[in-house]
Amino acid sequence: MKAFLVITSLLILIFDGVLFFTPDKTGDINFVFNLAYSLIFILGSVIAITKLKKYPQDTNMKSSLVFYALGLIFYALGLFVWTYYNLVLRSPIPYPSLADVAFLLYYPGVILGTFFLVNSFGGKFTPKLIVEGSLTFLVFFAILYFFLNQTSMNSGVSFGANFLNILYPLFDAFLTALAITILRTEKGIADHPNILYFVFSFIILAVADTVFSYRSANNLYWNGDISDLLFAVSGFLTAWGVLSL
Repeated sequence: MKAFLVITSLLILIFDGVLFFTPDKTGDINFVFNLAYSLIFILGSVIAITKLKKYPQDTNMKSSLVFYALGLIFYALGLFVWTYYNLVLRSPIPYPSLADVAFLLYYPGVILGTFFLVNSFGGKFTPKLIVEGSLTFLVFFAILYFFLNQTSMNSGVSFGANFLNILYPLFDAFLTALAITILRTEKGIADHPNILYFVFSFIILAVADTVFSYRSANNLYWNGDISDLLFAVSGFLTAWGVLSL
């Protein structure tokens, strides 16, 4: 499974490299890219499900794997819906759309997956860590909101897009703060360095959402651009993190 995930990811990376040199950014070959990199999220979900049998007595780890599997499959579903809008409805940037419902469901999946993962490791969220995590969340969200407010939230963007341009950073800030807080638990990175895969995945996801919001608001986005590449990298790191458990 490890080799399959690596090979698939490398092929998608090559595919994306080709798109950067393709003059027409609205052709079907671009629209297929999001469908292609959904394979990374599907593989991550399959990996999580196949690992369930390895933890017959650890209910926290089993719950973690189930939620990671659900989050990853919801993200893949979002990419399927996005591709449907592209290829069938001929909408190059379906934002906001029903695809966002599935994308947003990714967050509860990985948040709960991470929470149960910490419980499985024996980590504890002390009052001090909760305060630090809350401050990290507020600072991170403020930075994202300030940037998007200056570049992506304006009267020329629909209410739905502006709403999502707030909601995605909110989830991203919470997810990143959670991951960073985990590193500071007594059972954090010292005992489980593979947590770093999830930390970097969540940080890259926040960057990807921010880049996408900026580029879509300014009519710069195209399927397979830098934001989609970052989404794919984030998915790979989450899948790799699950694989490393």
